[in-house]
Amino acid sequence: MRQQNLEYNLNNSLLKKIEHLRELMLQLQPGILAVSGGLDSRFLAHMADFWQLDYLALFFQGPHMTPKEKTYAHEFLQGLNIHFSVLEINPLEQPNVAANYPDRCYFCKGFLFQSARNLANGRRQNILEGSHMSDTNEYRPGHKALQELQIISPLYRAGFYKEEVRSCARYFGLIHPEQSSRPCMLTRFDYGYGPDSNELYQIACAEDNLYDLGLQDFRIRVVAHQYYLQIKSSEQELLAKKRKKVEKILHQAGLTPFEIISSARVSGFFDRK
Repeated sequence: MRQQNLEYNLNNSLLKKIEHLRELMLQLQPGILAVSGGLDSRFLAHMADFWQLDYLALFFQGPHMTPKEKTYAHEFLQGLNIHFSVLEINPLEQPNVAANYPDRCYFCKGFLFQSARNLANGRRQNILEGSHMSDTNEYRPGHKALQELQIISPLYRAGFYKEEVRSCARYFGLIHPEQSSRPCMLTRFDYGYGPDSNELYQIACAEDNLYDLGLQDFRIRVVAHQYYLQIKSSEQELLAKKRKKVEKILHQAGLTPFEIISSARVSGFFDRK
């Protein structure tokens, strides 16, 4: 069983939420735990391992994520003591996803989690995922699909917010608790423009190379056939030091001409107006 990181402490409120989460996951086992490779679902998988619960971690692998994200998720899952499975799936096969309209996440989540539901058997009926309270403050049409398919969000039920997930991740020794969010690669493109797998791969590889430089909070954007590098304001100093290497990566990827935009927050949605 994994050990707690005694360098960090949790307040009473978070300790109560952790206990609530444990009770929920105890009640819902045996189940399937959808793991995207992001912090929230990794934390749930880590806690299932920590508490020695009976869950199958299921990783959806497809062109909607970068090569390094896939490798990272594989390595993380291989380090757990719970069983895991990889489901190769292509959301672009669904016309309502490939069209890349504002409601694409509804159809994408429905496609992904219906595939998970098809894998569920008599023993593993409960399917869990990593949404939390902070997600309710953003436009996330995929939540409707989760509700329709009766997918369970234990972090939400236990009242966790994003920063509380990070705090608990540190406390329980989860690797990379400061992991930045990297939403689906379709979010890099303007609504209504449906990229193919090659275009997704082009942007994905360029972003992976930028991560290798040390950048964390950024997105490459393609809006009205114009390329942008949106980067969080707090990373401006690092960007200045790596500017020439950043430009080389974008040029080599064919993402030129491009404009660099600094913003206080980097989210899944982007509007240049």
